[in-house]
Amino acid sequence: MIYQASLKMKDNVLAIIKYLLAILFIYAGVYKLFDVKNFASQMYQSPLLPSIFIPYISVILPALEIILGGLLVFSRRYVSCILWISLSLMIFFSTYLIMLYTLYEKPPCACGGILSMMTYPQHISFNIFFTLISAIGIYLYEKKNKANNIT
Repeated sequence: MIYQASLKMKDNVLAIIKYLLAILFIYAGVYKLFDVKNFASQMYQSPLLPSIFIPYISVILPALEIILGGLLVFSRRYVSCILWISLSLMIFFSTYLIMLYTLYEKPPCACGGILSMMTYPQHISFNIFFTLISAIGIYLYEKKNKANNIT
């Protein structure tokens, strides 16, 4: 009985994690696509991004974020893979922000909406939080899969 309650709680936590990540990715992707020209022009200001790739990144990244957000909500297959992609993106975004913040005096920010209102330390903390919950989501999902394969 307690074991089943514990599994149910883990399932609920995993669902919350997936929804939080989905909200983040869909919000960020939609915001970037609604003003793709502004998003691209902000990315051109980044000293870390080769300008030749920015026209592609400015469309592919938001589309990927929206698709990933949708998969987090609606897909029951490949959940582990989707969570790993989420973790990878969050690690990439966090690393990128940390590099900008530590290497440049006035780093540009290509993030939109609420995220652009944050200071760099706040934004880095925000990203690290979502990186950690992505990792927790993977841990819970893998543990759940292992338990289901044993029983």
